[in-house]
Amino acid sequence: MSLPAQVTAFWSKRDQAFLDNIDKDYADEFTLTFVGPHTPPFMTPDKMTMTKDKLPMAMGNLMQAFPDLEFKAVEEIKEVEPGKFQALTAVSGTHTGGAFSPAPHLEAIPATGKAVTIGPETFTVYMKDGKVTAVTVECLHAGKPVGPPGFYTEIGGVMKPPPAA
Repeated sequence: MSLPAQVTAFWSKRDQAFLDNIDKDYADEFTLTFVGPHTPPFMTPDKMTMTKDKLPMAMGNLMQAFPDLEFKAVEEIKEVEPGKFQALTAVSGTHTGGAFSPAPHLEAIPATGKAVTIGPETFTVYMKDGKVTAVTVECLHAGKPVGPPGFYTEIGGVMKPPPAA
């Protein structure tokens, strides 16, 4: 089976081309959410959902700090239903770029040189009309680092709640 180019690009090393193609490859209603019983409470869909307008900034931030950032399928990517692609996925990168913080209220950690691997987690990419409409990330193990906050804690950052509004 031949995978759509957008699916192949999702499970790859992140580069400028990935950022440049978000506008054409991702639907305006795109969302990325962390799901499942092991999702940290501050990352559940009711508290944190990434939208298309925030995706370039969030991915760019990670890519700048982890220049070799890669989303790698550790098993074959499968189309589990029409337009729904899934694979056990590890996300890795080495903190050799700039300082990193996943949120403005957290201290940015200068480059540590530390190699970080998050996962594996189950990533599901949903497509409709040739565009990625959603991504879900199912955290498979309680207490394991996940997402950008996981990269942050793995390089020595300490997660703190945002200041009261």
